[in-house]
Amino acid sequence: MFPFKKVVSLFIFFGFFLPVFSTYAGTILYEIDVAPIIQKKCAPCHHEGQAAPFQLLNYQEVFSHAKMISFVVANRIMPPWPADPSYSHFINEKILRKGEIDTLLQWVNTGMLAGDTSHLKTIVFENAVQDKPDLVIKMKRPLSLKGDNKDRFYVMKFPVEVKRDTFLKSIEFHPGNVKIVHHMNAHLLRYETGKKSNIFEGESLIQHDEYSDMSVIHQKLALLNDDGSYPTLTPSVCNYLPGMNTVQYPKGIGGYTLIKRSTIYLNDIHYGPTPIDEIDSSYFNLYYGFKPERPTAELILGTLGRSAIVPEFIIPADSVKKFKTELQIQSDISILSINPHMHLIGKVFYAYAISPQGDTIPLIRIPQWNFRWQYVYTFPSMLKIVKGSRIIAEGIFDNTNGNIENPYHPPRKITGRNGSMKTTEEMFQFIITYLPYHAGDEKISLE
Repeated sequence: MFPFKKVVSLFIFFGFFLPVFSTYAGTILYEIDVAPIIQKKCAPCHHEGQAAPFQLLNYQEVFSHAKMISFVVANRIMPPWPADPSYSHFINEKILRKGEIDTLLQWVNTGMLAGDTSHLKTIVFENAVQDKPDLVIKMKRPLSLKGDNKDRFYVMKFPVEVKRDTFLKSIEFHPGNVKIVHHMNAHLLRYETGKKSNIFEGESLIQHDEYSDMSVIHQKLALLNDDGSYPTLTPSVCNYLPGMNTVQYPKGIGGYTLIKRSTIYLNDIHYGPTPIDEIDSSYFNLYYGFKPERPTAELILGTLGRSAIVPEFIIPADSVKKFKTELQIQSDISILSINPHMHLIGKVFYAYAISPQGDTIPLIRIPQWNFRWQYVYTFPSMLKIVKGSRIIAEGIFDNTNGNIENPYHPPRKITGRNGSMKTTEEMFQFIITYLPYHAGDEKISLE
């Protein structure tokens, strides 16, 4: 008798596992093997409204850029993730494992076969924290930038007037022109009742390069209280770099108080060089929330921070020089996020803590610094650092002709100039966002 049931069972078995067998047989398909990698590791930046110059949302888009993809993944240029995953881990790591790289390369080298892509769903990305912000704060007017291939740095203010004091769970920056907005650092100014009659007076933006004295810029922007004193400042309420996601902590942690008269103050927004005239209309989305049970705090090491840089922060021409900065912690803390920062001639960044018992706690290692890709790195769970520990950051700077990122050829002496934001000068900074330690913090996920 013909074994009909047995044949059907074998057919179902082999049909079900055919995709798996096809992979092992060397047939790599976009449908089965490539699409999941691209969707998870590439598309979050390669879609409309993000910094990447083209989209990678479907087979045709990936196919048309396949040779470039092959090159950048083989040389680990993309996806951009400077932190060494063998040293420490963070949430939302943009890393391709060796097996994923091998799959992409084999797919390109074997004809870029599609498979059946009809059932693949179109990826929809929501760039905002939530669908609808509670308040949108826009530029007073669009900013026009000349196409002369020059870096530009601006100081800006975004005044905010609300009916009553309000708690914010998130402040989110949206670059109006992702082609030229490179990075942005924002702080929150709060004007107490009776201290400032008109927060909208003065200029809304000043080109930083044109003034060496920040006090003059502050006067032109009319940032001071009416009596000439400075308003209360909450630092680093929002930061932006290409590829950076808005940091979201668990409920009850972090957030800010927006009082009736406040201003979002950008002490540094950098527009990269462009060969053609461009316009930017960047804006902020504000999301209301409840008063945080545990407000975050910030430590800054190095430039503009609480710890000195040793030796003196001067990098002579034609030299490769190493610097170090360290700070002893005065009470137990729980670290949420860290942000290393250097400019163009930075080459290596390395940070760790040493406990009172002499144990080393890895924080971050960036073996090949890239000024274009700087992140706020958030740990998977809070990292406890006990009282008496020393947090140490080390940086190597290459001020030679061999450094293709060097802004000067031939090289010149480069200094920090007390925190200059110019890319042609330098910074060596390590920013830590933390909470005073509570028992059990180590078990709280930040994913």
